[in-house]
Order: sequence, then structure tokens, then C-alpha cells
Amino acid sequence: MAGRLRSCKASEFEIGELFERLIKGLRQEMSGVLEGIERSRNLSLEDMKGLLRISLEAVVGSVESMMSGISDEMASDRKKREGEERKRDEWAQGLEQRGVRERKKRDLEGKRLEERMRRIEEIEKERGKKLADMERLTETDRSEQDKVWKRADDRLTKVEERLEQASKEREQIGERLLELERIEEDYRKEEAERTMQRQKIVMTKESEKEMEGKVGVAMEELKILDLDFGKVIVKREEIVKGALEMIKENVKLQDRKEWDWNVQRSRIYVLGHQTKEKEFEGRKIFTVPILIKCGSVGDKERMEKLIRNAGIRVSVHWPKELLGYVKGIREKVEGMGSGGRDEFVRVRPVKQDGVVLIRADVRKKEGGRFRWVADWKCPPMNKELWTVVNDIMRPGWIAVELGNRN
Repeated sequence: MAGRLRSCKASEFEIGELFERLIKGLRQEMSGVLEGIERSRNLSLEDMKGLLRISLEAVVGSVESMMSGISDEMASDRKKREGEERKRDEWAQGLEQRGVRERKKRDLEGKRLEERMRRIEEIEKERGKKLADMERLTETDRSEQDKVWKRADDRLTKVEERLEQASKEREQIGERLLELERIEEDYRKEEAERTMQRQKIVMTKESEKEMEGKVGVAMEELKILDLDFGKVIVKREEIVKGALEMIKENVKLQDRKEWDWNVQRSRIYVLGHQTKEKEFEGRKIFTVPILIKCGSVGDKERMEKLIRNAGIRVSVHWPKELLGYVKGIREKVEGMGSGGRDEFVRVRPVKQDGVVLIRADVRKKEGGRFRWVADWKCPPMNKELWTVVNDIMRPGWIAVELGNRN
């Protein structure tokens, strides 16, 4: 109702505004007519009539347009009011439907509550009957019931005792299982360690074979030391040529043909960038080590004999991975009572029964024959595997009696 009153008031207000515009427009038109009459006092009667007719037609047209606008606005307002009333009716109808649903829901809940109360009352009645029946039991029945309860208590006590015994047995089994798990874990660790040790042993054997290969190569090589070139020489070709000439000059005449034959079968290398100054036997020399790589062990032995007979110092060209081990062998020989101040220790590679070994011999410094001391197996190429070998510096074979072993 309040919405309708507001709508009516709005319509009255709008109509008032329309009429006010209409009156304002008429006044403007009339003012224009009067101004035209004032300006046209000298016009004839016919002209005056024409002017009035035009003015009145303009006024009538203005009124018609005003009235048409009022009619359109009133129709639009009426449609708007009808739409708002329809929405209010739909909203009211929705409220009414929700109210009906809420009432049905409350009624259903009320019925459910009544049903629950009825069930509770029935349960209470049943409980009262049972209590009454229990109160009507005789003394005999109660005594029999006590016996039944006692037998039940006895059985429960036995069951509890069995459960306690079972619990203790379960704890013992659990302890045994833990012990078995510990044993199994220890076994797995030991097996892993054994596997790792076996792998290390295999790796050690392979590394030893690798070292034997390098030492086998060294058995075909000969390193010449302390050749005096007399000056600093940088060019390798000049160093090689000078070295071969110096050696050949010192080789015995009857051995020079064999020397030339061996040189042709060998390759010569310079173990340095240039000759360097060095103190040797109380004098200064310019020298650099020369490496002769022969075609076989036999060629190397013949070449070594020729050079030693020429009075030139030769040595073994050990692999760099073996230098520390060779030094340890010399110290080991001295610890065994050989290689003192008056003895010279010779460490060289040999092949015994197809196996490459490292042999230590000693002899008196004033001369004589070399005396075999001990043989060592080649250590692993990988120094980290030396710990796998038990006492890496222990010789594999030791001379029981002093003697020769060539």
C-alpha cells in the first residue's frame, strides 16, 4: 500500500512538472506573438490575420506536443508501476511458499520428537519390569546366581593367567626376533665387507697386473746418466746426436759394430727440456738423462753390457708410480743387514717363471759379484689399494743363505 502511495505521489509530481513546462511554453509562444504584433503595427488587416494564424498554429502545435509527452510519460509510469506491483506480488508469494515449507518441516520434526519420546517411555517401562522381576528373585536364585558368577570369575582368572603367560612368551619371542634381526644385520654387514674385500682383492690383482705391464716395459728400457755435453743444448736432435757420438767413442772397437746394430733397432728419447749444469765427481758438467728403448729384454741387456763396459753410468727407468716403492725396498734391504756403507744395493726388475718381480742384490763397493737378497711382487698401480695387501713392503722371497741368483 505504501508503495502505491509513493507511486501516486511521484505521478502527481511529474504531471505538475509537465503542466509547468506547458504553461512556460505557452507564455513563450504568446510573448513571441505579442512581439510580432508590436513590430507589425503598420501591417494591413490581411497580414495581421496571417500573422495571428501562424502564431496560433504554433501555440496549438506546442500544446499538442506537450500533451503527447504527458500521455507518453503517464503510460510509461503506469507500466513501471505494474512491473513493480508484479514483482512485489511474486516476492509475497515466495514468502508464503517458504512459510508453508517451514511449517511442514516443523510439523515433521515435532512428529519425530513425539516418536522418540514414545520409544523412551517404552524403554523405561521395560526397564521397570526387569527391575521388578529381579527384586522378586528368591534367596535360592540369588545363591545360584552367586555360584554362576564365582565360576565365571574363576574362569576369568585362569584366562587372565593364560593371557599373562602368553604376553611373557610374546615378549620372549620379540626379544628372540630382535636378536635374530641383529644377527642378520651383522651377517649382512660382514657379507658386504667380504664382498667389498673380494672386490678390492680383484681390483688389487688387476692393478698389480697393470704395474707389472709398466715394469715389463721398463725392462726393455735403459736410462743413461751423467753424459757431459759441455754446454746448454735445447734442441733434442742435437742432444740425441751428441749422446750417441759420446757413447760410441767410449765403446770398445770390437763392440762398435754390435753397438750400431743395437742403435738401429732402438728408439732414443731425451728425458728433459735441455741440458743443465750439475756437480759430478767434483766437477761441473752439462747433462740430461737419455732413454734408450730397445726392441726386447735381450737387446736391452746386450746394450747395457756395451755401455757399462764403456764406463758410462746406466740405470733403470722406473715408472713414476713405483719410485717410492723402490726407495722403500732399499731401506728394507738395509734393515735386513745388507747394503751398509761398504755395500752397493742394486734394485732391478726381473722375470722369474713368467712373473715380473723386483729384485734386490748387493755387492761390495770395491768390486765382486752381486749377491741376491730378496724378491718383491709388483705392488698395485693404484696406491690407495696398497692397504689391501698385508705388509706391502714384505718381500715374497728371501735368500736363506748368502749366494747368487741371477
